[in-house]
Amino acid sequence: MTPYLSFRRRRRLVALATACAACCAAPGVAPATAQTAAEEAVMTRARPDFDPIGIEIFFDEEQPAPPLTVFPALGLGGGYDSNVFRESEGGRGDFFWEISPALRVSNTGQDLGLEAGISARVRRNLEFESNDFEDYDIYGQANYFFLDSDISLQIGYSRGHEDRSDPDSTGSGENIIQYDRYRALIYSQNRFGDFLVSPSLEYYKYNYLTGPDRDGRDHWQGVATLRLGYEFQPGYVVFLEPGYDLRRYDLAVDSLGLNRDSSGWQALAGLTYNVSAVTFAEAYVGYFQQDYEDAALADAGGLTYGGTLTWNPLDLLTVNASIDRSVQKSTLAGVSGTVSTSYLLGFDYEFTDSLMLTTSGIVTTSSFEGASREDFSYSAGASLVYLVNEFAQARLGSRYEARDSDLETNSYRAMIVEALLTLQY
Repeated sequence: MTPYLSFRRRRRLVALATACAACCAAPGVAPATAQTAAEEAVMTRARPDFDPIGIEIFFDEEQPAPPLTVFPALGLGGGYDSNVFRESEGGRGDFFWEISPALRVSNTGQDLGLEAGISARVRRNLEFESNDFEDYDIYGQANYFFLDSDISLQIGYSRGHEDRSDPDSTGSGENIIQYDRYRALIYSQNRFGDFLVSPSLEYYKYNYLTGPDRDGRDHWQGVATLRLGYEFQPGYVVFLEPGYDLRRYDLAVDSLGLNRDSSGWQALAGLTYNVSAVTFAEAYVGYFQQDYEDAALADAGGLTYGGTLTWNPLDLLTVNASIDRSVQKSTLAGVSGTVSTSYLLGFDYEFTDSLMLTTSGIVTTSSFEGASREDFSYSAGASLVYLVNEFAQARLGSRYEARDSDLETNSYRAMIVEALLTLQY
């Protein structure tokens, strides 16, 4: 399910420049000097003894320029899902295995950084082949730094799928829904004294390959945001952030006779606190509105709010929290979209430099616009991460998911246990 107006979530993806390979990206190289709470967090801090080495390629040894560095990785994993079809009663379980190769190439200079990558994630189930999928991603990216500004550009293509827990997902007797997504992103940060200006533009094109009314779901989406900030004290920034969202479908009407084209906007005001390597916090409040072309589809609008927190109270402990409120698309009969609010809280703990525990709990409330349906979803999970050396790391974890819905047939419970070994160089 793709957010309509989750501008803050998208901005974080673009700013981090890692949206391309979330499914199975090769581990990145951490910054050499950590100065922020995110860089000092347990799961993201620099660990030179365990970082992948990479293969450096020089084209001219007499005049060495920044070399190309190639980072290959291969993930091998498997696990068990107690309710693979997310059924309300008599949930059926299944074992699965996965393979996730990845290759990232980077060339980082003083002013210009170039990166490209390709990754895949292939899952096979022991009994229910309708849950098999092959996801993959390819991207190219450039980051240019000048004076007190930087600009990032990315283009990419990915093959993805909808999780069985998605309200738009097909039933247990049908194959999982797969789609192609093309993207083009541009993001910039600029400082003029104490003033900060950060515009971004994003374009996505979706082409559904399977599922009912797949031609009626094909669409493109454009998102534009502009953050205007003022740093009134070092590390304290107040900001205003307007944003606009436009979605257009390939077909004039879908199989239900509905025109699902829409446009939306939101305006946020907030505060960012980023003073030391101990705490990063951001909070905002605002208003959103999503209007649909078809009069039969209910418009959505109202108060929005959110924020993020990264807190390192101890050298060995990181606390993570976030709130995100957005309007998400829907193709359900009579439903224009889903207003969802998610609350996340988790902590990461470092037992040793090579052994970490990461946990998270998420609670989500969803209101289906145009219908009386209300969902309450929650999940809790924990994983142990063991860094063997610079060539390998292992992860063992479990997660419990549940959804309580006004429509009892849409409720479910599921427990997932999985293990992953990542080989890297």
